[in-house]
Amino acid sequence: MASKFWTALSALMIGGLVVACGTPGSAGTDTSDVVKVAIIPSSSGALAQFGSDAADAWQFAVDEVNASGGIAGRQIELVRVDTDATPAATVRAAREAVTQRGASFIGAVMTSTEHGALNAQLPGLNALSFNGLGKDDALTGKDCNANAFRAVQSTTMDMNALAASLAELPGEKWAIQAVDYSTGHTSAEIFKEAAAKAGKTVVLEQYAPLNTTEFGSYISKIVASAADALFAVEFGADGIAFVNQAAQFNLADRFETVLGFNMVSEPLFDALGDKILGYYNNLGYDVNELFGLHTRTDDV
Repeated sequence: MASKFWTALSALMIGGLVVACGTPGSAGTDTSDVVKVAIIPSSSGALAQFGSDAADAWQFAVDEVNASGGIAGRQIELVRVDTDATPAATVRAAREAVTQRGASFIGAVMTSTEHGALNAQLPGLNALSFNGLGKDDALTGKDCNANAFRAVQSTTMDMNALAASLAELPGEKWAIQAVDYSTGHTSAEIFKEAAAKAGKTVVLEQYAPLNTTEFGSYISKIVASAADALFAVEFGADGIAFVNQAAQFNLADRFETVLGFNMVSEPLFDALGDKILGYYNNLGYDVNELFGLHTRTDDV
């Protein structure tokens, strides 16, 4: 993925822009020996671990490219501006990086809501954003413009993979517990459609704001719903809090299936421990280059 990004970035610098969605603006006319890329990772809240990992990945890629001579003879310099993953803070960080610190390219933005807000500002900022994390369908739909490039699968792509196996998973009455922003709602809508096609029923649908630390009231409603299966879309520290508190209620023992969407991921394995044994979850990538539609976490 890194090599594809730098190849694309090189092409944009040398030959002008390629069209993403609509008519592009310009990435600027900087002729210095340095290409500045702003990275805007989340440094606090539920997604802080993923923000740290994203920043490390960008630094690794930049070091590798610079050691090989840079892009078109120009070195890459990262400009880091942290955010709390709220759209307003991320847009402010992007403005600072571009207008005050000379960045022409933006990366490491985490959530789809951040990308949606940022995409609207990109033409005015005269900058390009490379999105390897935000998956919501609108980012290549209504919220897309020619200054925004996405290099990650969409929520629908991920969910279609899970939905294809839903009929085979035990459980007839499902509860949905999801994060209350665009990806959570999109995931829930696709899941409900798939459940109906598979002859299953959704008996509870509820959403918790990002950065929720106390899930007791949500878990109580799940228990009261009499669901025999659970679909959970909680990310980062929120996912850890939900799994830990669910374990205190012995919630997993009540279900024939617990299916997560991006809730169980490799950076969180140590924190989640054996409480996730038996869970199902989509798996996009791991260090052994295993790809799959879904897997039991005790098989990973």
